[in-house]
Amino acid sequence: MGCCYSLEKPTVYEVVLDENGVAHRVRPGQGTHLIHVSKDKETHMEKKITLPSSISSLTCPEAAYKSPPAMKWTAPSLTTKKIHPVIQPNSEKTEVPTS
Repeated sequence: MGCCYSLEKPTVYEVVLDENGVAHRVRPGQGTHLIHVSKDKETHMEKKITLPSSISSLTCPEAAYKSPPAMKWTAPSLTTKKIHPVIQPNSEKTEVPTS
């Protein structure tokens, strides 16, 4: 029993059909039909699908995820000074009542 699906890659030719229906090979990108030939000489012809120019000129959408910006570390300046807290005397002392 044979398999109906083959993993082999067929050879593909681009062709145009003349008024008599005879296929003539042309350069890739210029054909109207594709002929697929497998290693065991089986052939299959299909009409080539061409995209309208309005679709082919579309650009890719912007990515949904962008990587975060790189962290930049700067060296501390040589003119930095330490800041010490200023303790001001509190003239009014408030005591918390204890029960």
